[in-house]
Amino acid sequence: MVALASAQNIGFNINRGISTICPDYANFKSTLNQAVGFGFIKTKPLTSTLNLRTGVNFTSLRSCMSVTNDQGAALLIPEKYFYVDMPLILEKNFFRYSKVTRSASHYNVYGGVNFAYLFHEEGFETRVGENYQTRPINLGLTTGIQWVKPIKWNTSFAIGPQIQAYTTGEEHANVAFYAGMKMDWKFGKY
Repeated sequence: MVALASAQNIGFNINRGISTICPDYANFKSTLNQAVGFGFIKTKPLTSTLNLRTGVNFTSLRSCMSVTNDQGAALLIPEKYFYVDMPLILEKNFFRYSKVTRSASHYNVYGGVNFAYLFHEEGFETRVGENYQTRPINLGLTTGIQWVKPIKWNTSFAIGPQIQAYTTGEEHANVAFYAGMKMDWKFGKY
């Protein structure tokens, strides 16, 4: 089983952090909420230090259920933003050897786009109104850095901060931001 997975360069990830729905810039600190996500990844080496990563992710972002416009009026928005996305990420691997500690350190820096499908909690229209417009197909951007720990049996563990932004297609809340920690577990040669 491990040999089969190793040849595939597959893995999974989980992430946890905070989210905000913009453009509610006036109340930015008070609109931070919880966010969580998980997914499955497939990595294809392009060169010895550059990879293309794709897969399927699910991300759940919460809102404060309203945003404030430029005139100070509160506008109702859905409470939950659920994204199912397919990322196309370029990942650059870095290696550093310390002569003092005689140990190696591995890092990944990555960035790319997400093709996302957005949906909200069931029955959100009863609170925000029947005329609330939302677009299910959206785009996102992802960037981050990870410390990587290669482990036995051709696997590796990675952890680090990640920032994502998704469009919403909604008039009053047009961008959803997410910042948090992302952990990856990958099967395959590092």
